Amino acid sequence: MFVHRLAQALLLASGLAAQSPEQCIAWLRDQHGKPVPAAHGTLLCAPPFTLPALADTRTPLLAGLLPATRVLSATADAHGWIRFTDPDRLPLHAGSGFVTTSAGLGALLVRLRPGQAQRLQLEPLGAVTTHSGSEEFTLFARAVLPAGVLVPLPPLAGTSVRLPAGIYEAWIASADGFAWQRLEVRSGQNLVLSLPTSGQVVATSAGTTLHPVGRPDVDLLARGPQCTLLGTALAAPLVTWHHGVCLAPGVLPGPASPKPLAWPPTTSEPAPLVPVPATGLPADAVAITLLRNAAGDYRVLGASAVRDDAFHLPEPPAGDSWVLFLAKGRAPIAVAWSLLRTAREATTAGVPLVVSARDERGLPLADVALEYEPGGMAPATVRGHTDGRGRADLGPALGPGVLRVRDERFANQTVELDAIPAAGLQLTVQAGSELRGKATWADGSVARGIVVTLRDPRGLLQPTQRAVATDDAGAFVFTGLPEDHALVVFASTQREGRTWTARIAAARAAAEGCELVLRNEDPVLQPPAGR
Repeated sequence: MFVHRLAQALLLASGLAAQSPEQCIAWLRDQHGKPVPAAHGTLLCAPPFTLPALADTRTPLLAGLLPATRVLSATADAHGWIRFTDPDRLPLHAGSGFVTTSAGLGALLVRLRPGQAQRLQLEPLGAVTTHSGSEEFTLFARAVLPAGVLVPLPPLAGTSVRLPAGIYEAWIASADGFAWQRLEVRSGQNLVLSLPTSGQVVATSAGTTLHPVGRPDVDLLARGPQCTLLGTALAAPLVTWHHGVCLAPGVLPGPASPKPLAWPPTTSEPAPLVPVPATGLPADAVAITLLRNAAGDYRVLGASAVRDDAFHLPEPPAGDSWVLFLAKGRAPIAVAWSLLRTAREATTAGVPLVVSARDERGLPLADVALEYEPGGMAPATVRGHTDGRGRADLGPALGPGVLRVRDERFANQTVELDAIPAAGLQLTVQAGSELRGKATWADGSVARGIVVTLRDPRGLLQPTQRAVATDDAGAFVFTGLPEDHALVVFASTQREGRTWTARIAAARAAAEGCELVLRNEDPVLQPPAGR
């Protein structure tokens, strides 16, 4: 036994030594601790940067203007090592996905970071199928982890789809239409889908695209100008694009009718389009109208390419309205609608913003979350992560502006830039302080696997809310925190059909630690006095 464990340790060490920052690596083992060869893996590798203002936007106009998620495949070697590499040798950023074997084992890959190997134990997969077992369907699933993290998976198609055990929120496309379900997949068991067979047929016209809110990857019109929404999917808010205008998210009017429902409603007033002169701009330039709410979130109102030397944009309602200009290889530029006169100066090459992130010892840091906001142009903010070399390419940018570290593992930092440094920016990322604690039940026993949430009541910490799960000893830790902030720590969970909660209103990092004692919060009825 000792020799076997020593051999495993040497194998793991040799695999770790062979890591490359250009690869995302995992070491796979079965329930008995043995390496798993020949496992197949799929990894959705995040793009180097995104524009948060366009997070829920799906329009053909943006194709090729922003980097896309890459889908990588790999097969484990004889020792159970699986290495994901971009076929074009491009730098990799963290990715998520899953691995499976022909023997029915599998596991989720959760933010697999380049150059930082994960050790995964594969368990028997569950199977998702239909009552008949012969009906073809496509599953658009996202795994929901205990701390609330969503792990997107590529579309899976067939008469039966195998998934690692866990909770999933899924859109299902079948011959009858689109349904939405929350799935609880159990290891080694079959889950039979209960797909409704009737719903509402939605008929659209040319120039319309349609997807659920928050799921631009689910193209409801992929099969043609009509789609059918089934069961609970009828209550899903939808994002509708119609001839360059993005309608406010809306739900289909009910109840369901046997006749096809014209969408968007033919009775709705078309939004008036305002021409914005765009002479001399690149042929691929796109202008997007945005409306920002009080929370700082954006809703896309419409988009336009250059036509007849002008953009044709919907006039926004009163409020904090902007126009965001994009072109391939150009810096994003945002202009307040009230100040917009012409788009003549709306695109410029800018300077590539390249950040090299190091820890306090000078070692490169992978997967650090960064954000750059050009001065006075909040809608043009870009977010990205460092690759395995600790390098982040945030695309062409304009100065002045503000670079921020907004990673829950490290301290929040702000760097004011008067101009984009042509030679790149060297950034030392501060570790920040830790808040450690332990969760127990009221009887003193350890609370394992409980989700603990930390929140900054002042909203200054980014991200403002964070969540972790307790380990087998009930311990939890939050990192990257300021010492001088009073933070709220709380937990809420179900146990034996009752709600158990705990809360600390003013926890501080670098303190002795905190203890969350979960107590039953459900009322207990007492018999009347005298009985």
